[in-house]
Amino acid sequence: MLRNKHQEKVKIANDTILKMIKNSRKDRFKPKFHACAPINWLNDPNGFIYYRGEYHLFYQHNPFKPSWGSIHWGHVKSKNLLHWEHLPVALAPSEFYDIDGCFSGSAIEKDGKIYAFYTANKCIGAEEMNTVAGEILQTQCLAISEDSINFRKHENNPLIKHAPDSGQNNHFRDPKVWIKNGKWYMILGTKKNNIGKVVLYDSVDLHNWKYIGVVSESTDMNAYMWECPDFFELGEKEMLIVSQQGIGDTNNPNISGYFLGHLNYNTAEFKHGTFSRLDYGVDFYAPQTTIDDIGRRILIGWLMMPINAPVDINWVGSMTLPRILGYSSKGKITIKPISEIKSLRREGKHFKNLVVKKGIKNAPLICGNSLEIIIEFDLKKCEAKEFGLNLRCANEASGKIIIKYDVNHSEVILDRSFITVGKDTFPKQKKARVDLSKCKIESSEEKLLLLHIFIDASILEVFINDGEYVMSGFIFLKSKELCIDFFASNAQVIINKMDVWKLY
Repeated sequence: MLRNKHQEKVKIANDTILKMIKNSRKDRFKPKFHACAPINWLNDPNGFIYYRGEYHLFYQHNPFKPSWGSIHWGHVKSKNLLHWEHLPVALAPSEFYDIDGCFSGSAIEKDGKIYAFYTANKCIGAEEMNTVAGEILQTQCLAISEDSINFRKHENNPLIKHAPDSGQNNHFRDPKVWIKNGKWYMILGTKKNNIGKVVLYDSVDLHNWKYIGVVSESTDMNAYMWECPDFFELGEKEMLIVSQQGIGDTNNPNISGYFLGHLNYNTAEFKHGTFSRLDYGVDFYAPQTTIDDIGRRILIGWLMMPINAPVDINWVGSMTLPRILGYSSKGKITIKPISEIKSLRREGKHFKNLVVKKGIKNAPLICGNSLEIIIEFDLKKCEAKEFGLNLRCANEASGKIIIKYDVNHSEVILDRSFITVGKDTFPKQKKARVDLSKCKIESSEEKLLLLHIFIDASILEVFINDGEYVMSGFIFLKSKELCIDFFASNAQVIINKMDVWKLY
């Protein structure tokens, strides 16, 4: 059977993956219920869609190496957002316009088919650029599938051949497409004069796109690029999600968050409030959402590998747990774990009225490689200035992770400074690496601190106060089984109740 160029490139990628998996060893750090690549590099979630009764998730993938490189679209699917089936690579660089990478994008369903929009990457000379000299041309393309597995690139690609005057061609990417009142809309991330922006297009046929204008742009001069945009209605407002390059902290200069407001579809003007973070961990980036058959707005993000990742693993990066976006009774945005996670609960333990005192390792000691923990701390009766829990093995040499609450500053802190696995990845560093994530929270009316924690091998996710805040990231420890104990710095704190389940 004759194959076209794209089919040949896809076959090469899939054959390589199968061969490398066959020769790979089992890795205890690889998560069980988080979506990740079967092997090698993974980054941004792409084309997240509920289609024919299943959730399909595509992602940026280098099938050849555990590092950034030849970017394809990997593909997994699931019926419950927890057990992910690996499918063949969906998109491969194969044409003159995308030969240097099939970059991020989104997917919609039309006439029973999946329409996948993506950014094509091509390295070129400065004379071909439209708005600024550079070495990369980014254009917007379409691929269509009737079976969700095999994709045909559109014959008129690229559909959008250059950035508008408000952007520049070498930073013009990540199309997110949706329908509103019978018309299709697309937003894209771009930049101009080192100011990050999101721009809007519309179309009646998904093939011909008209530029409308700038939706929003950065007022922080450090945010030199906005990428991976998403846009949707949430309740009575609309949410614009952007990933901003340049405004994070020293651990990670890139952060993802959202604006709430209302969009004028005719002028592209988006009147909105202030920027809020979606996750306060330093590994979280480039989230994307979809809506499923029961109307849930589901968000999934990329967890990028930290500097202290083990050097001998053959997979890089993972997705977060899928998360449900909604509103609390106080009208605040909430980000909660999917309810399906309860199906993974196995052996459970339940405690009430535990007193955590200064200077002792407080019982009960909890161990497990995959755990769900719900802890309710009583702030009304708290005498300690700082309290929390250590995720660690039996001895200090194996390292630990600290989750603590600073009472005076109302901050939840995730401290990974004491990780020892992977220290050889930065041997020239003389001082211990400081790796702190901080989240300042509003005190609840009930004067409680509620932590909902998930551990999946090397991944930690902490949902705070019923989803008002989230912190997540990788935790690489020498111990094969994580053990947890509690501490209070100078006095005591009371745990009203705690529920613990082993998962899977």
